[in-house]
Amino acid sequence: IFASARFPGSRVVAFEPDRANAELMQQALDANDLDYELVEAAASTTDGEVPFAAGGYTTSRIEAGGDPVPALDVLPRLTEFDLAKIDIEGGEWALLADSRFPQLAPATLVLEFHPHLAPPGADAQRVLEAAAYSIERRLGFGEAHGLLWAVRR
Repeated sequence: IFASARFPGSRVVAFEPDRANAELMQQALDANDLDYELVEAAASTTDGEVPFAAGGYTTSRIEAGGDPVPALDVLPRLTEFDLAKIDIEGGEWALLADSRFPQLAPATLVLEFHPHLAPPGADAQRVLEAAAYSIERRLGFGEAHGLLWAVRR
């Protein structure tokens, strides 16, 4: 909603696998009369299903033992966007590790990275810099958890 207000005429595309979160998001998007597409699926590197622990609002996430939810390969869709905000509670590591990421990621990226599902030695900043991003701002929220604002060089 913030980005749409700042960039009139923009379109919001959101992926949300948690049904309760999707309902709240749809209400907010409708209330603000925005042009949007709400995809009720987990952002992934493959189409199919993933185990998902729902009901945590900001902490719902892909997790072993969770209920299966639809998953969509989001990487090809990234080419449609001028800006992507990725905050998927650990699911970002699979996107960053995919060999297609450097070619398909948008010019501007806001990435929240989490320790959940992080591979050993994970370094989101290093991955983004290797994909030709310049890190404009970094916020740390604790061990292996932070937020990066990145722009393609």
